Amino acid sequence: MTRDKYDWRSCVPFAFENQHVSDFNSVADEVDQLLRIGYRFATVTVEADFSSSCLSDEQGRSIGDVVCGDGPANLDNAQILGVNNRRTASEGSVDKEDVRELLPPETKQEASAIATEFGAVVSWGEPKVFLVKLTPNDVHNLQVSDEGIVEGLGCICLVDRCDGKWPITYFPFMNSPANPWRCWAMQKKANGWRVLPNF
Repeated sequence: MTRDKYDWRSCVPFAFENQHVSDFNSVADEVDQLLRIGYRFATVTVEADFSSSCLSDEQGRSIGDVVCGDGPANLDNAQILGVNNRRTASEGSVDKEDVRELLPPETKQEASAIATEFGAVVSWGEPKVFLVKLTPNDVHNLQVSDEGIVEGLGCICLVDRCDGKWPITYFPFMNSPANPWRCWAMQKKANGWRVLPNF
């Protein structure tokens, strides 16, 4: 599957931990999230249990009686046997509807305001700041006080230079170990820009 032809309905999801254990939500889910970040956009060899409890068809519809709201795990309790390749966010497969264009701040004052707030939260590196080009649906959700809409990014370079390597698009969960940069989501509040938690 290429990035241009990415379709989540054709994918087989998996969980890194056994989602059927009693402490999955309190303990294993945290481990699962960290592993997802660690292997995001990577090509891996995996060994896992096949679970039909949350099985879905190629259209994403539940086949059985169980509906899993946090994403079906058809391959459960997965163990990574090897990493064959790692990709950056610009190379990884993502849903086109989640992708937003990144733009430079419109004025020096706005760039300074974003960078100042970012620097107060992330205290290392020279930040590169961006505005996120919102869709009409994003604008509507902001009007009804949706806290999850990302309006800007603050990024730092993790290598010697990021010229020509900075992200040009935003989408949820874009941070990857292969990226030469790390970004934090930001939102413009009534009293100024704020870094959003849990990005």
